[in-house]
Amino acid sequence: MENKPIVLKRSVGSYLSHIFWYNVGKIINRCFVAYNVYKTKNSEVYNLSYSRLSSDLLNEKNRYVNTEGYEYKDVHIMNGRSEDSSQYYLYKNVIGSDPATVCNIGAFYCGADYEYLNSHAKSKVYALDFGDMEKLNQNIKHKRLFLYSGYPLDSLGNLLKEKGEYFFDYVIFTRTAVLINKNELKEYMNVICKLAKNVAFLEVVDISTLDKRTLYYDSISIDNPLKMYSGMYIHNYIRLIEKFGFRCTKAEILPPGSFPNESANGHHLICVVGKMN
Repeated sequence: MENKPIVLKRSVGSYLSHIFWYNVGKIINRCFVAYNVYKTKNSEVYNLSYSRLSSDLLNEKNRYVNTEGYEYKDVHIMNGRSEDSSQYYLYKNVIGSDPATVCNIGAFYCGADYEYLNSHAKSKVYALDFGDMEKLNQNIKHKRLFLYSGYPLDSLGNLLKEKGEYFFDYVIFTRTAVLINKNELKEYMNVICKLAKNVAFLEVVDISTLDKRTLYYDSISIDNPLKMYSGMYIHNYIRLIEKFGFRCTKAEILPPGSFPNESANGHHLICVVGKMN
């Protein structure tokens, strides 16, 4: 696939507003909006370059999922149809109607996975996430939905040992890889390139906090992802999957407003799909 350059451009008003408040933030320091922009862009979390989560960070992730990580459950209820959520996008627009064995990394609440399985009789989904997946999904029961609680990177490694190479037709990330730093994401890809025939990402790209008005996505280095906010990154998923032996078969930007009632509704999302060569 020959990908066209991906260019995202902010409005002049949004860009000038950001420049103004960002610089005020650097001068005044603890000043409401300005300070928040400055602080999040310079957060200590961006200095974390671990390849695997420490026990403290792992406990923090587990605690978040167990106590606050119910957004996708709420989205499922508000939308009324999981098919309208970002969690269903890759199922509908990438995996499609063919039977598939799927690994969903960062699945959280599995409403979309459940709907996918109900309409695809021969498919299977292995849902991986931190915390207690059984408790979070206690109202969802399906014989072809397999829940894996704990560190997804460990779960992936165990699945590789248990199931063997290329067991999965697809490994998918939806609004998950954006939270993973470059070194840990490479550790995920080290396993995925042995375990999956295809890999797919649907991830947030918020350009409102960037210092430049225009983002040339193709120019982002996989070794230097762009800082977004709250420890979130803009990774170059195209270059990333190519580095690990996948051929990019799809790369597109979804505009803001694509998924109503979700926290990323005002942001662009990028969809990148790779097929193992």
